[in-house]
Amino acid sequence: MRRAGLLLAVAAVAVAAMAATAVGGPASITGSIVLKHSEVRAGGAVRAEVVFRNHTSKPIVLMHGCKINGLYAVGLRGLNGAGAFLLAGCSPEQALIAKPGITRYGFKFAATYDSCSQSAKDEGLKGSKYWSPLCLRKPAGPGGVMPPLPSGKYTAVFFPEDKWHGPPVKSAALFVIGKK
Repeated sequence: MRRAGLLLAVAAVAVAAMAATAVGGPASITGSIVLKHSEVRAGGAVRAEVVFRNHTSKPIVLMHGCKINGLYAVGLRGLNGAGAFLLAGCSPEQALIAKPGITRYGFKFAATYDSCSQSAKDEGLKGSKYWSPLCLRKPAGPGGVMPPLPSGKYTAVFFPEDKWHGPPVKSAALFVIGKK
């Protein structure tokens, strides 16, 4: 009787695993951020890909309406509160799709702050969530240049919009070193 119960339990687990894979369960698709380099100079270009591994024989739609309003973002989050942020759309396709096998979506952005203040009075209190560093001066013309991120360890994180139908995307570690 114990043996029959054990066989029945093993069969139930196997059927559940096959069903999860067949309907897009956790074993059917994975996602991760893959950085071209694990180090980048402050202010330099961060080049990477969001990689999906689809272990099924059918394409899986992760997000619809990409040309209209379907956006995802990739950001750098630092221990010191500093970060950079890239808002990206999945154009030219109408949907973000993981084809059978490996699908890659590349991106590139600068290891700089994502906002800066035009004057010291607009900077805010350092350490508060409203603080932003002073913009660097352009050699000519109005406005400013985003300052480089400080040296340190950052995490590249994937932020999908609320209509996401894909797996959690594994983050990646990035080290920002020295000035450009």
